[in-house]
Amino acid sequence: MTWRYSTQATEGVVMNFSTQVAEASLVRPSPETFSVAEARVGRTAMPAIAASGASRMAWDLTIPEGAWVEANVALPADVATTAGEGVLFRIGISFDDRYEEVITHVVTPVSSADHHQWTPVGADLSIFAGRRVSLIFNTAGPGLWGAPRLVVR
Repeated sequence: MTWRYSTQATEGVVMNFSTQVAEASLVRPSPETFSVAEARVGRTAMPAIAASGASRMAWDLTIPEGAWVEANVALPADVATTAGEGVLFRIGISFDDRYEEVITHVVTPVSSADHHQWTPVGADLSIFAGRRVSLIFNTAGPGLWGAPRLVVR
């Protein structure tokens, strides 16, 4: 598993997933699980994909040279005080009958005051450059993917 936090890129956006939900190749358990809207967490609002429960979305694409996947993760306000052990967010790559997780992060707002804000996550995908893959976003409960995107640095 490889993951790391990153600064958020402002240029070189290849794909903005919050505006391309309709192009997702996989939405589970159903399209009704997801909604797209501006979401405010703490003092910051951004476009987000909200999952109402455990879910999976995937996009099929070819990874460009210098690509990173970036997002901000958080819990909706109505869940943030009742999430118990938190919600697991994962991003993975599926290709050639293999799956590799590139980001794993648990948001635990009940036990961590820092998790009442957006948490930026990102992973360098350059080792997958040129490959046709499925980029998969998973949540183990209700969650927000803020400004999820594929960028080139």
